[in-house]
Amino acid sequence: MAASPPNRKRRLAAAEAEAEPELSPPDALGALPVEVLDNILGRLHIYDVVRTSALSRAWRRRWESLPSVDLARSPGVAASDVDAVLLRRSAPVRAFRLAARDPSWFVDALHDWLLYLSRSGVQALYLWFPTPSFRLHSCLFSCRELTSLDLEGCRLPPAPSGFEGFQNLKKLHLTKVSLPEHGDKALAALFAGSPLLEDVELMNALLVGDGADEWVIRAPNLRKLIMVAPFPYAGRVEDLPRLEEGILCGPNYAKFLTGMAHVTKLEFVCSFMRGQGDDAQDIDANDEFLNAQSTNDMFAKLHVVRMKKVACLCNEMHFMEFVLNKAGVLRVLSVYPSSGSTCSNEQTIITEHPRVSPDAQVIFMNRESANNGYMHTSSVNYELETIRSGTWLDVEHPRKIHRLDLDAVDQQKQLEKVLLQTQKEGKKRNEEAQARHEDTKRRLKFCVAANEYFTSALKYLSEKSNIPIPPFPDSSSVSSSSQPAMSRSALTDPAVRSADKVQEDSRVDHDVVGAASVRANSPEPEDHL
Repeated sequence: MAASPPNRKRRLAAAEAEAEPELSPPDALGALPVEVLDNILGRLHIYDVVRTSALSRAWRRRWESLPSVDLARSPGVAASDVDAVLLRRSAPVRAFRLAARDPSWFVDALHDWLLYLSRSGVQALYLWFPTPSFRLHSCLFSCRELTSLDLEGCRLPPAPSGFEGFQNLKKLHLTKVSLPEHGDKALAALFAGSPLLEDVELMNALLVGDGADEWVIRAPNLRKLIMVAPFPYAGRVEDLPRLEEGILCGPNYAKFLTGMAHVTKLEFVCSFMRGQGDDAQDIDANDEFLNAQSTNDMFAKLHVVRMKKVACLCNEMHFMEFVLNKAGVLRVLSVYPSSGSTCSNEQTIITEHPRVSPDAQVIFMNRESANNGYMHTSSVNYELETIRSGTWLDVEHPRKIHRLDLDAVDQQKQLEKVLLQTQKEGKKRNEEAQARHEDTKRRLKFCVAANEYFTSALKYLSEKSNIPIPPFPDSSSVSSSSQPAMSRSALTDPAVRSADKVQEDSRVDHDVVGAASVRANSPEPEDHL
């Protein structure tokens, strides 16, 4: 029999392969929720994100619909590649992060990207520049849907006429940002035009022309305010009813406490608030300030206070006493003494000072933890290293964080948890004791009522049956007659104890003899056996 031709064998094999169902391995990564998958891809280099199009047909255009474009994690990206990424997108860009480290990027390219973002409805914008000399394009104010604006190392352009503000803005972070001439008024207008603003951070924000007129921060929904700069600001803060956390570090910044009556957590560095002379005793929290704040609602919600670089000067001590006298729900007052300061006597005075809050604790931390000045502990992470340092984070060789600061913060957080747990346990014990007391009162009341009922019942039966009953003896008289009181000396005297023992023995013998005589006089039972 002749063998089958090779072409026929290949056709049969192809037909069998088509008949069998395709068994493709499951796509475990694609099975993840969309939000989780977007978060994973948003943390990769932009080149790696684009390379996912080679995984399968389902992944071919997956990267084009990501809600965010993160170029801050993508060093070495060319400007032409950024253009290609933005042009290939099939969905609007909701979040855009950029770290402009490449000097080959021209100003026109950055302006074009910002213009593209303003037209695509960007909501979160983060721009980082190595030096504060780059001036942004005015199309920034066309991003009307912004909810988060984070800028570092740049200059803001003047707002165009008719600009009504960012109506949806909730987060505003300005680090090493220079505002144009009359920057104080521009900043005040930015606050006034953002009614939903909740988080504000001003780090070395330079206001050109500040000091000519006083400007005001009006933000009724503000929950967090951070102001750190080595130069003074001429503005002030109106009442912030929803403020939860305030951090102040700079000269004359104590005046901003006037609008922080309802703050929950307060932190400031005292070294920036003192004068320049050797005998400087004045910070802005002086007697005039303290007298002006003597209202009932000042610091009514304050729980935690951190004072750093404390030299235990007169006004610093007065401010600590003012906090202890006004904060009715204060839990922790942490004091970080500055290096070289001796606060032993002042520490004793403050720790023994009376306080209106029963749970308030005054803690003097070690001086090493205070030497680093400003420390925003909630942001010791990736963004803290990139934003605070002004340099790009080396992921392979990350910079070490001061361990002393973290240990002090962990210790304080642990202490706060212990204090809160102790407070809850004490409240629970008080409730249990009160419940036991109420139960004892009910039982006693029931016993008294039962005694009165039985007494009245016996008297009623006695009257109906004409059976006289003796009067009920008083418990005090019975106890006094049956068992005379004995002094503590009689209980401890051996002679008295021996005499009592002899009397007791004689009473026992008398009872035994009496019982024997009764048995002898009684008739003997008859024997029926």
